Amino acid sequence: MVFPPGVLFFFSRRSRHTRFALFSWALFFFFQAEDGIRDRSPSRGLGDVYKRQALSGLLVKGGDEQEQAEQSDDAITLRHLDDRILETPSFAVENAILEVVHMGHIANENMERAFEAVMNYDKEKIEQVYRTEKVINKMEKLITEYLVKISNLSLNEDQHMVVNDLFYSVSDIERVGDHVENIVELMDVKEDGEPITFSEEGRCDLAEIMDLVEKSFVFSISAREKVSMDDANKVVKYEDMVDNLEEELREKHIERLSRQLCNPTSGVAFLDIISNLERISDHAYNLAGYVMSEQ
Repeated sequence: MVFPPGVLFFFSRRSRHTRFALFSWALFFFFQAEDGIRDRSPSRGLGDVYKRQALSGLLVKGGDEQEQAEQSDDAITLRHLDDRILETPSFAVENAILEVVHMGHIANENMERAFEAVMNYDKEKIEQVYRTEKVINKMEKLITEYLVKISNLSLNEDQHMVVNDLFYSVSDIERVGDHVENIVELMDVKEDGEPITFSEEGRCDLAEIMDLVEKSFVFSISAREKVSMDDANKVVKYEDMVDNLEEELREKHIERLSRQLCNPTSGVAFLDIISNLERISDHAYNLAGYVMSEQ
């Protein structure tokens, strides 16, 4: 895509962030015109368009889900990972960051859904977690392929470091998605099976550690999005708290099991859930660490 000289002068007089925002909008309208698409709903930017067009078929029940899933895969490829933006390496890197952050938001939404299913058994929420996990896996594949293309561009040292960290970040977010799926699998029972339930004390313990884990992950994605050392340091703090609490809850729950105060099946599920939660926190720590290493 070639801009007239007057447009290039206009961009050159703006700050780096303003130039990127204006350039993103220019690309958005260019691609819409070229593909013959008109989206009249208000948009907050590229990530919002991606979410509405690419993920609505998977995250909202209704219609032919298999056909919607296939259309979503096409939309992911066509809307956000367009090779034409690779002509400008700096914008390609910025766009890749947006994609990784958006992947993190999707993973966090799925985590919240899984936590709700743990606290109040809900088969539909469990099924939604499974569907969204497939989206996260697809995003990992496509973003990784895009990052490979960016890594072959003419990048400066800082950009190379960011791209390398984005490779790791995508992998960590995908692993978070796996642990979220593990959690709902522990809660998923056959139609004639007895739902997994926890004592009131067990529910309170789970709510406490889930809150810390979600905060650690939210701040890790925010650290990447804002390049915020403050948010990264919060992740370190929460990760420490999760490690200590997981050990404490494990000992308490084993004590409850030995005193036969809870169902053995639910007891095993409880221990596996907090183990997966601790690992989610570890991945959040990794995500924050990449941001800190770039400063």
